[in-house]
Amino acid sequence: MYFYQSSIRPLFLYSLNGDIMKKLLILACLIGMFSTGCTMHVNVPYVDIDLTQPENPVKTPIRVTAINPDEKYVMTKADSDINGTGVSIVYAVPFGKIINKASSEILPTFFEKVEIGTVKPAPESTDLLFIPKINDFDIRSDSVGFSDFNVEARVFLDVIIADSKGAQIWKKTVVSPWKSKTYNGFSQKKYETAYGTVLADATNSAFKDAVRGMFMSEVFKSYLAGKGGQQIITAKKSQDKAFKLPPLRSDTFAIVIGIDYQNRNDIPHLQYSSKDARRVYEVLTDPRYGGVPKENATLLLNERATRNEMMVALRKIRDRNG
Repeated sequence: MYFYQSSIRPLFLYSLNGDIMKKLLILACLIGMFSTGCTMHVNVPYVDIDLTQPENPVKTPIRVTAINPDEKYVMTKADSDINGTGVSIVYAVPFGKIINKASSEILPTFFEKVEIGTVKPAPESTDLLFIPKINDFDIRSDSVGFSDFNVEARVFLDVIIADSKGAQIWKKTVVSPWKSKTYNGFSQKKYETAYGTVLADATNSAFKDAVRGMFMSEVFKSYLAGKGGQQIITAKKSQDKAFKLPPLRSDTFAIVIGIDYQNRNDIPHLQYSSKDARRVYEVLTDPRYGGVPKENATLLLNERATRNEMMVALRKIRDRNG
């Protein structure tokens, strides 16, 4: 049995709290139980957002084929038992269209020749295969006023770089930052478009980070050097200048704490707390973003996030900083 958006919108699962939300959900489920059930389906639309890229002064002169999912590919994900209500939401996201758009507009700013495909083997003229795949995604939303709502999303993008024969050269899972959009009103079309916008934005962000990470990896640099062409090496040096990282900031410190409060009756279970804390830690210790040395950063999750551990982390900073 299914309970569709036309009867109740999933937004309210996040924007209402406590007894009011539970009563509304229970009432809605009782009304629709015999005809539909308590699973809501959100068909996220494809939103064609602007991907205008700054032109690279020097493009790497190799031929790349992006092996993308079919444009009709739709990824589904179920968000179960929202806030303990027993209600589930199933999201359907058109990642096929989103990834094909990102490949066709982002990759040509880095490489001289790019072709788009959906299956291997690639054309004989190809030097590299660029294979992107969405591993997972998260969506959350909340009210920010009587009729204003904020929608957020992030994606987990797997990227494999292989040679023309399919041998893997480099692999990375990139987590996008949370992307958000606020909209006004109770229109179903508005909130569906907001979902589509933030998911496309998050995918594009992860895509760009994956390409930059590829150029900065030692494995990829070795591959380019091994190609032997002076043109490629010269172009790669130009790319290195563009992506040269600053030194780690040895005078900075971070303590990141995330507690889900599972199995607590007095505090609601926080669904994303520890996961978000881990991602914040990863961003802070990433040389491309926070630049905090890992030896200066402490991550405390759930059972490890005790008062004693927090005091130890603070003393560590005090002792290092004099």
